[in-house]
Amino acid sequence: QDPYIHCALTLFPLSFYYREDVAAIASQHYNIVTRAWPKLKEYVAPHILEMSSGDESCHENSADDKPKRISLAILSGTMQVGHSVSEDFGGVLSRLSRELFKITYVYIHEQGDLPIDPIFEEHTEENGGDDEIIHLYKNAEIDAGKGAWPVRLVEEMGKLRFDLALYLDMTMSRIARRMAMSRIAPVQLNTHGHPITSGIPNSTVQFFVSWAEAELPVDQAQAHYSEKLLLIPHGKMHQYYQRRIINESVSRLSGVSVEGYTLESFGLPRSHDGAIYLNMQKPFKIHPEFDELLCGILNKDSTGIAVLHKANTMDAHQIFLDRLESAKCPMSRLYFVEQQPHHSLIALYKLCTIVLDSYPAGGCTTSREVLEVGKAIVSLPARLLGGRWTLAYYNMMELDDEIKQKLVASSFEEYIDYAVQLGTNSTLLRNVEEEIDLKFPNLLGRKDAVEEWQNILLQAHKDAMV
Repeated sequence: QDPYIHCALTLFPLSFYYREDVAAIASQHYNIVTRAWPKLKEYVAPHILEMSSGDESCHENSADDKPKRISLAILSGTMQVGHSVSEDFGGVLSRLSRELFKITYVYIHEQGDLPIDPIFEEHTEENGGDDEIIHLYKNAEIDAGKGAWPVRLVEEMGKLRFDLALYLDMTMSRIARRMAMSRIAPVQLNTHGHPITSGIPNSTVQFFVSWAEAELPVDQAQAHYSEKLLLIPHGKMHQYYQRRIINESVSRLSGVSVEGYTLESFGLPRSHDGAIYLNMQKPFKIHPEFDELLCGILNKDSTGIAVLHKANTMDAHQIFLDRLESAKCPMSRLYFVEQQPHHSLIALYKLCTIVLDSYPAGGCTTSREVLEVGKAIVSLPARLLGGRWTLAYYNMMELDDEIKQKLVASSFEEYIDYAVQLGTNSTLLRNVEEEIDLKFPNLLGRKDAVEEWQNILLQAHKDAMV
């Protein structure tokens, strides 16, 4: 019933249109939305106006002359337990120096009252710290359409005098994106909770925090963003990750064992002796360009089968089937599996032969999970950030160069060849899996990720004070 929400739509699908000028499209979206609802871009927090007027009190230290901690707001619509955004950022954010930063988590409940991930509560007053958590909800009585909800929220947030506002999922959360069109802090940062630019002018959202290992060279990558790129450097990890499988066989997310599954558990043929090529990305992430890769693999390996994620409606599933048939896939060797709980999804990874990274939008959390259980992923890095995670993980794992060359393709033809070579050569596959199993721990518990995030946030704050 709110035309503001219904008509403004979301930028979420834009990250899957890799052939387009995503920065230009995102900017056009911003211009249209703010012409329809100009109040979205009119709000500037009072303390920002004070700074602009030259009020020196905004820069003063505390009464005991200790440097004032930087007030950092972290905003997200996906702070719930187990979400990929919580899993991706929680490790770093919980380890940022509380001597440098006064942290306030702002959880935007646009998906219902889902419980917050406990990692964001580690430094609250109840646990001996002073982190704050603010839960934002729509108030049906006063937020009566025309964008009233985000307009009210930014006014409430603006009173809290934040120095920095870091949006974890600005282009996935509808409300976070609309809030970011206003200025609640002198410096506002977007990042890769959903890896696409906001399109908001960089006078409002100044920076996009990304990872050099997963980007093209900066002079090329910058063209993909309306914000100025701030990069975690090459050779440094971008997040502090922990294992998602604990006690060797239990899903950390569901608490259930990943053992005891067979091919039959997923409706797959029990007696199949050939390769099982797996991609469990949701179908909306599978671009038609991937069809050519998948069908090429099955046509080259006449004994292999492919296992894919089934669409959540019959109409969508039929569209997917029609696409694959048009791409000349051997349809009798395609199998579709419903969405799985975390433990059984991990079990499915372990049962397959090869995991195929989707193209041009690839895996991120998915790739780490696959590598954690020692399975190989064949990948074709794309142009934008969301299609380059697997390559970056391989780089940071420090895989042997000969092994990496068997996994990372530079063309459609190489992708098909590499997948089939691994699927049909058990000795090669075993060597690759042993290397992955040995090197995966290089991605875990990386304190350099915390240090680099702190450096970026401190530099962003410093630039605002000049």
